[in-house]
Amino acid sequence: MRRRASLCEQLANSCALQLASRDLSFLSAQLKSLEPAGARSLRIVRFDGLVVFESENHQTFWQPDPKRKGLNNCLSVPLIRNGQRWGHCEVAFEPIPWWKHGWSRYLLLVGMGLTLNGLSFLLFLVRVLRELDPNSAVPQRVRNTLDTIVGGVVVLDASGRVMLVNESFVRSTGIPAAKLIGTRLEALPWRQQENQVFPWDSAFSLRQRSTGQSLFLSDASGEERCFVCNATPIFDAHEKLAGALVSFEDITQLEDQRRDLVRALESLEQSREQIRRQNDALREMASRDPLTGTFNRRALFEQLESLWQKATVSHGSLAAIMMDVDHFKRLNDTFGHAAGDDVLRTLVKVVASAIAVPHCLGRYGGEEFCVLLPGVPSSQAVEIAEQVRAAVESQMAEPYHVTCSIGVGSTEFQPASCHELLELADKALYEAKHSGRNRVMLWSEKLVAVDNRKQRKSDSPGANLVAEVLPVSYQAVVALHAALSYKHADTALHSQRVAEFSVAVAKGLMSFREIYLLEIGALLHDIGKIGIPDGVLLKPGKLDSGEWRIMEAHADIGVEIIESAFHCKELTDVLRYHHCRYDGVNCKPGDPKGDDIPLSARIVGIADAYDAMVSDRVYRRGRPAVEAFEELRRCAGSQFDPHLVERFIAVHSETCNNELTRSEHTFHRNAIQVGQQLDRVLQAFESRDTAEALSQLEALRLVAEKGELPTILATVEAIRLELAQSSSPDWDLIMPILQDLVDCCLLIQRSFFQDIGNKPLQMRNFVDRDSEQERAQNHVSASVSGNSISVLPNSHPLRGYPPNVSDGASSF
Repeated sequence: MRRRASLCEQLANSCALQLASRDLSFLSAQLKSLEPAGARSLRIVRFDGLVVFESENHQTFWQPDPKRKGLNNCLSVPLIRNGQRWGHCEVAFEPIPWWKHGWSRYLLLVGMGLTLNGLSFLLFLVRVLRELDPNSAVPQRVRNTLDTIVGGVVVLDASGRVMLVNESFVRSTGIPAAKLIGTRLEALPWRQQENQVFPWDSAFSLRQRSTGQSLFLSDASGEERCFVCNATPIFDAHEKLAGALVSFEDITQLEDQRRDLVRALESLEQSREQIRRQNDALREMASRDPLTGTFNRRALFEQLESLWQKATVSHGSLAAIMMDVDHFKRLNDTFGHAAGDDVLRTLVKVVASAIAVPHCLGRYGGEEFCVLLPGVPSSQAVEIAEQVRAAVESQMAEPYHVTCSIGVGSTEFQPASCHELLELADKALYEAKHSGRNRVMLWSEKLVAVDNRKQRKSDSPGANLVAEVLPVSYQAVVALHAALSYKHADTALHSQRVAEFSVAVAKGLMSFREIYLLEIGALLHDIGKIGIPDGVLLKPGKLDSGEWRIMEAHADIGVEIIESAFHCKELTDVLRYHHCRYDGVNCKPGDPKGDDIPLSARIVGIADAYDAMVSDRVYRRGRPAVEAFEELRRCAGSQFDPHLVERFIAVHSETCNNELTRSEHTFHRNAIQVGQQLDRVLQAFESRDTAEALSQLEALRLVAEKGELPTILATVEAIRLELAQSSSPDWDLIMPILQDLVDCCLLIQRSFFQDIGNKPLQMRNFVDRDSEQERAQNHVSASVSGNSISVLPNSHPLRGYPPNVSDGASSF
C-alpha cells in the first residue's frame, strides 16, 4: 500500500506539470506504467467536477471502501496547481491477495509451525506405539512358551484389555488374535451361570487368585465349548496391579462326557427305581403264600425275629397262635385238592376278620397257620384264639363243616428264642388235637413233648424220637446193595450210575450231608426189587397186567425196607417220591407235586430216567445221550423239574469219569470203615462242633493210614490245620477242602459198590443155568431188624441168568 501511494503521488506530480500544456495523452501511458503495480483504471476530475480523463471501466473498478483504512484498493490523490487544489486523481488498483497482507504471514508461520510440530509428534507417537506394542513388548521366547501351553492363556492389562493371547486360545475360540488385542475379554459372548462374576474381574477386585469357574463360549462354527477359567492378578515392582493372567482349559469333551454320564445316570436311576419297584413287587410275591396271600414260612420267620427283637428290647410281651385245620387230609381225599384250596383261602379271610388287634398272619405249612400278636398277654391271646375258633366253626360250617385246633404260646413262659416260642405254641396245638380237636389250648408245664411234625399230622403212634439223629449204617447199605447185586446185577449197576449222576447234579444245591444221604438213597432206590419174584424180575419178554402190578409193588417194598432199617426221613422220601410227576398227574392222593417234591427225589427221578433210556435192554438197545437229553427236555415241566433237567444236562455234558487207582480202594473193609467215619465227620461239621470235628477227623485219619489211602490222609490233614489255627474257625473257608474229602471218600465207596455189582456178572460163566420154571420160583426174603439186614436166598445167590435182562418197569 505504501508503494501504491508513492506511485500515485508521482502520478499526481506528473499530472500537475502536464496540466499546463493541456496534453492529456500521457495519461494513458501513465496508466500503462502503473499496470505492473496493479492499476486497473484512472480518472482525473477537476475541482468543479469536470472529468478531465477517465479510463475504460473506471466506474466498475472504482468502489472505495471507507472502512478499510490503509488497505483500500481505490486511491484518490489531490492535484495542486499554483499552490491551489486544482482537482484530484482517482486510481483503482487490483485487490491485494491475502497472502500479501501482513497478518497472513503470521498466520502462515503459525500454520507451518503447527504442521511441522504435528508431523514431528506423529512420528514420535508412531515410535512410541511401536515400543509399547504388547507383541513387541513381550519377548518372542515368552510368546513361544505360551504357545506351547495346551490350554488357552490371555494376558490382560490393568484396565482389563487383552494384551496377549496364545495360539491355543485362538484355536479354541476361532477368533483371530488381531481382533482380540485391545478388546475387553468380557466383550466376548460368554455364557455363565446367573449372578456369576467373571474370574478376571474377581481377581482385579479381590486382588487374589480366582479358580475353577466354568464358562461357555460358542466358536466360529457355532459349537459351544466349555472352559475352566483361572485368573491370577499381576503386580509390578511397587505392588500395584498391573494386569492379570487368565488361563482357559478346554473341557468340552469332558463336559460332553459328563452330560452323557449324567444322562446315563438319570437313565440308571430310572432303571434302578423301576428295578426297585419290581424288586418290591417280587419281594412281596416272594414273601406271600400264592394260595392264601398270607406271609409264607420264610417271611413269617423274618417277622417273628423282628417282633422278638422288639419285645426283647422293650421287655414287652409277644404271643404266638398255632392253628391247624381238623381232618384236612380227609377233606382233600373226599372232595379233592381244589376244595381244600378253597377252604384255606376262606379260613384266612375268617381269621383276619376275627382278630381286631395288630397281628401278623402266616402260613406255617400245609393247613397249619401261625398268628403273631405283639404286645398281647397270654390271657388276651387265649381270648383272641377262642374268637378265631368260634368264627371258623360258625362261618365255615357249610359246605364242609370246617373246624380248627389252636395252640397258644407266649413270652410270659420265658422261651429262650423265638423258635422256642413257636415250639411252645406247637406243643399246645398238639395237645389240642389229641384232646378232641376244635379247641384252644395254652401251653403249660403239664403238656408232654411231642414228636416231629410228620408224626403229629398223621397221628402215627410208636415213633422213634431219636430216629432223626441216628447215623446211617454203612454196613447196612453195603449189605442191601450186595443183596440187590446178587439178586439182579444190572439193577445194582444201574443204581450206582444213578447215584453218580445224582451227586454230580446236587453239588452246589445241597449240603455235604444231604449229598451223602442222596447218594445212599440213589443207590437203594430200587432195593425193593429184592422182594420181586425172579419169574417177574428176570422175565426177558413183556410183562402182563398181573406181572406189572407185582413189579410196581417194588417201590412200596423199598420204602418199607429203608424206613425200618434206617429211620431216616430223607432216605425214605427218595424212595417214596422219586416216581412222582412234577405236574402231579396220575399221582396218589396226598403225594407232593412241583417244588413240594423233595429235591433229592426230583434229582434221582431224572437220573433214573436218563440211565434207563441210555442203557441196553433185552427188548431194545439204549438210546444215544443226545436223544435222551431231548426226551428229558420234552418231559420237563410235566414229568420232571425243568430247572433240574437243564442242570442235569449241563453237568452230565461236562463231567468226566474219574477213576481212583487200585491202591485207593484195594480192601472192601477200608471202604466200609471210610463210609462209616465220613458220616460221623459230616455230622460234626453240620453241628459246627470244632472239638467233635477234630476227633472224628483223627479217627478218619487212622482209618486212611491203616488202609494206605494217601489222598484222604492229605485232605484230612489240611482240614485239621484249618480247624486248629483258630478257636472260632471260618467254616465257609473249610467247606471246599471238606468237599474234596467227601469226593475222595465217595470215589472209594463207588468203586467198592461197582466191584460188588460186577461180581455176579463175572461169575455168570461159572454158574449153571436153571430152567425158566425154577428161576420163576426163586425169590429172596429180607429180614430187617434195626440197622442190620440178612439176605436169605431160597436158592444159591450166584445162580446165573441171561445177560442184559430187563429190569422190569422203566421210569417211562
